[in-house]
Amino acid sequence: MNNTSNENKSSNKILWVIIVALSLIVIWLLVDGNSKRETINNDKVTIDFQQAAISSKDSLRLVLQGQLDQDTKELARLTLDNKKLNGKMSERARELFKARERIKELLANNKISSEELLKAQAEIAQMTNNINDLAAEVAKLKLENQQLTVENDTLKKDLALTQQEKAELADIASTLNASEIIVEGVHTRRDGKEKQTSVARRVDGLKVSFVLDDNRLSPTGKKSLYVCVYSPDGNLVGSSGNFKVRDGSDKQYTSTVDVDYTEGQESRVSILSKGKDFTAGSYKVDIYNNGFLIGSDTKELRKSWW
Repeated sequence: MNNTSNENKSSNKILWVIIVALSLIVIWLLVDGNSKRETINNDKVTIDFQQAAISSKDSLRLVLQGQLDQDTKELARLTLDNKKLNGKMSERARELFKARERIKELLANNKISSEELLKAQAEIAQMTNNINDLAAEVAKLKLENQQLTVENDTLKKDLALTQQEKAELADIASTLNASEIIVEGVHTRRDGKEKQTSVARRVDGLKVSFVLDDNRLSPTGKKSLYVCVYSPDGNLVGSSGNFKVRDGSDKQYTSTVDVDYTEGQESRVSILSKGKDFTAGSYKVDIYNNGFLIGSDTKELRKSWW
């Protein structure tokens, strides 16, 4: 009897040892499995984050490329529809095309960094604003031209005016318009050849080039043009005489030229306005015909670097 009791106690102890051992094994497996799953999940999160970053960068580049394409189309439309942009507008359009090429080259880089993308985004935003400003100015210019056209049509149709009034209005309508104005600093060498320069101390004259637009109300013949060049302090450069403006007063001019004009045709003109002691700063150039101001532009002369 005692032997049986001792055997039972021994069996119970062995069973408990087995149960405890199995429990420890199960706990270890659970802990180890959770640790491995956490490592796998962390690796997956890291990979997903990297993929998301790459995807976000590619998406932004596509958006920026789309905006650049849209800006390019608008800029091309402005320049094609408005071939007679004045000097300042033409220069701004050229600068915008240069900016477009720079941004296009940046976006074409498949290894573009986040910092470069942000730079491209800022430059495109600035380019868009500049194109919008240019479009607004072109629209204003078109409106002014339309108003001039209406005025010219009115002149043709108004048969009730007296002969004197008609003659006066016809004279006003015959006034020419200057476009595509370009002002360049010129240094005349000893052999008589001209060399362009923007260094003030080397300049001995300003060359003004422009187009006289076609005007079917301006008859064929000699047209007197007057150029007034003003220094940075507002004084006239090299006075050569006086001419009458429309209010009847006299105005001094820097240089003048008579142009053979053909009715209804464009005419290209260049006038060299001589001077001396040019200083650094902005020079204003006004062009007159028939007593009216028909075009203006500016030229910036700089100091010598040495």
